[in-house]
Amino acid sequence: MHAAAHRLTRYREWRDAFDPMLSIRFWGRKLSILAVLLSIKLHRPVGSKVPSTYDVLANAMLRTKNGAAGLRHLYLHAWQAYQPEATENQERALERFLQMLDTPAELDRQYDEIVCVLFPECRARLRGYQR
Repeated sequence: MHAAAHRLTRYREWRDAFDPMLSIRFWGRKLSILAVLLSIKLHRPVGSKVPSTYDVLANAMLRTKNGAAGLRHLYLHAWQAYQPEATENQERALERFLQMLDTPAELDRQYDEIVCVLFPECRARLRGYQR
């Protein structure tokens, strides 16, 4: 996978904004950014042994970088775009998660461009979201 991703850099359409995709954090084995986004899009856990898509999201929401909100906006915008099923209790928790989008926080926006390309349904949300 890593070699295939690096081969993409040879194409003239490759931009420096896509470089974060080459990071193991993006496509790696343990709850990577790509696995979380794919789980949300496909409405089933991908690369995780948790029982539901909501559990994948909840686990990803708990991970932070130096106490900052980090990548939460990516996951929440993807959830809004793909709308996986959730129980009533999960819906209540999701409402609290979604309120985080309105809270000023330091975001890790380095993955936004590549996510806009790989998950075009999130493009308008991510480009319109200025925090």
